[in-house]
This record gives sequence, structure tokens and C-alpha cells, in this order.
Amino acid sequence: MLAFLTSKYGGRITTVLFAYPFGMTSLFLPPVVAALYSPTLSNVVFPNNETLAVWLLDNVLTYRGIDEYLRVQFDLEGLAYDGMWFGIAVPLGWLLGFLVTLANLMRPKSE
Repeated sequence: MLAFLTSKYGGRITTVLFAYPFGMTSLFLPPVVAALYSPTLSNVVFPNNETLAVWLLDNVLTYRGIDEYLRVQFDLEGLAYDGMWFGIAVPLGWLLGFLVTLANLMRPKSE
């Protein structure tokens, strides 16, 4: 609902800053939240999340020791899975919003 409202009642900046991250979050978080309550689903979702988290820490987040900081500060259990996916959804939402904005700028205008 927040993604819809920010895209409906705001300009391009509001849409990129809020609507796209909210939209990405609405796609990523439901399976993770469901896995918190379903033991059957958690046996599939959480091991794959841990594999993704290790890969991100080892390959993407090595800049300036971000990986070390995250490993020391957080344990990947419980609601930390939601935080991980929220932390992935927001930058991906901004990236997607930026790409859509660029595509709109490059699109030929009808006269």
C-alpha cells in the first residue's frame, strides 16, 4: 500500500526514493516472513539465505570492511533474515527506479 501511495501522490523523486524500495520489499519479504512461522518452509528458505549472505559478504560487501562489521554486529537468525532482505530490497529498488527514470528520459517524445 505504501508503494502505491508514494507512486500515486508524489513526483518522480518520491517514487524513486520510496515506491520502488517498498515495491521490492513487498516482493522479497513475504517468503522470508512465512519461513519464520513454517518449519517446512524454513528448512528450504533459511539455508539458501545463509548461502546468499555469505556470498554477499565475501564478494560484494568487502569494501572498507563492511563485511567484517556486519559479521561482528549481527547474527543471521530470526528477524535478522527480514533485515537482510530489507537491506537488499532498498538499494535494488533505488537502482530499478533510477534505471526506469533513465529509460523515461531516453524514450522518444511524441509530438
